[in-house]
Amino acid sequence: MDAKYFEEIKLREKAATLGPWEWSHDRYHGGLSGITGKDNAEVLFPNHCNEDDDGAAWFEDLPNESDASFIAHARTDIPALVAEVERLGPIVEFMQAWIDHNIPWLDDVYGLDEVEKILWPEREDKRC
Repeated sequence: MDAKYFEEIKLREKAATLGPWEWSHDRYHGGLSGITGKDNAEVLFPNHCNEDDDGAAWFEDLPNESDASFIAHARTDIPALVAEVERLGPIVEFMQAWIDHNIPWLDDVYGLDEVEKILWPEREDKRC
């Protein structure tokens, strides 16, 4: 996955309605009627149902163009992200093993506190 594609995915995610997204249930006819986001924000609902009420519905427009883009790209974005995580998994495992083996050397050269700040910045707030 190249950086441009990854940035496009991140932009779509940031522009879409906050999640988690859930299917809403039609309380009158049963079944699924649309998608809601955080605080029941409408993401995707049909504008019309046919007169025979056989479950057919269609959309004239979407509540939000950003949500439409997010939904449309999910089918390709999610598999791409999964593939990238799977590709990086063995690399991360190898690097972790290398780091574990070389901690004494890294400590001598850089100081263990500096190495930890570089490798695990999210731990910064958890230090004593």
